Amino acid sequence: MFIVFGWGRQTLKSFGPVLKYHCDHCHNEKHWVLYCKRTWFTLFFIPIIPYSTEYLMLCPICKYGVKLEKDKFEEYKAIALCNTDLINKAITQQEHAARMDELLSPTLNKNTDDADWAGKTETQKNYLRQLKEIEEERAARAAMSAGSQEPAYTESTTEEAGGN
Repeated sequence: MFIVFGWGRQTLKSFGPVLKYHCDHCHNEKHWVLYCKRTWFTLFFIPIIPYSTEYLMLCPICKYGVKLEKDKFEEYKAIALCNTDLINKAITQQEHAARMDELLSPTLNKNTDDADWAGKTETQKNYLRQLKEIEEERAARAAMSAGSQEPAYTESTTEEAGGN
């Protein structure tokens, strides 16, 4: 009697399209697809125990992509399931828009940074952060200069009339 075991078998589960991104590899702008890749220990060629899990978001054209953390994957998974429901006509366009607003509104600023920086190097990310800070400073200065036409605080002086 002998036992056939192995490791390294991989399964790839697609959760559907997430958001539209520009791919730095193939220069296309498409809805990237969310994947979960698991590597398994097998017994008699049957996957038994997953020992490695990776969360990926890939370009649908060239399969270039980024690895995601589990919490970020869960956020994108909700978006992917909403998009899949729309594609399968399980929900209407209005229901999709309402669900997407709900999903994106609390994390919009946080997610747009990651969306704009997908596939970028750390140096490029730092450069983009600095540009964003400069734009915010300019906006603050513009708001201050617009507000300087009407002083926020005026000091009134009173003169005492002298008895001459």
